[in-house]
Amino acid sequence: MPAPISVVLTPQQRRTLISCQSRTTSPRLWKRITAILMSAGGMSVADISLSLSVEANAITCWRHRWWEGRLFRLADAPRPGRPPLATSQYLRLLQEALNRGPGAF
Repeated sequence: MPAPISVVLTPQQRRTLISCQSRTTSPRLWKRITAILMSAGGMSVADISLSLSVEANAITCWRHRWWEGRLFRLADAPRPGRPPLATSQYLRLLQEALNRGPGAF
């Protein structure tokens, strides 16, 4: 297991992470960003691990990825398999329909 890394964020980095955290649709990326924000807030790896229900090794790995490449390294790598059938436009329209509710139809 790699040695622990202390996470220190600039105000701009914190704003960027919070913005990305609120906009992401990926649960994996949300957990990674949340772990980095909690680390910067001084929480221990063990506490973050319990809060997010992930292994402590994963938290340490995410801290290292943050240190190596900031937000770009936290994103998921492309996964093998068939590409999703739902396009971003379809997902946007679906979200708009859900926000309007059943009364709109």
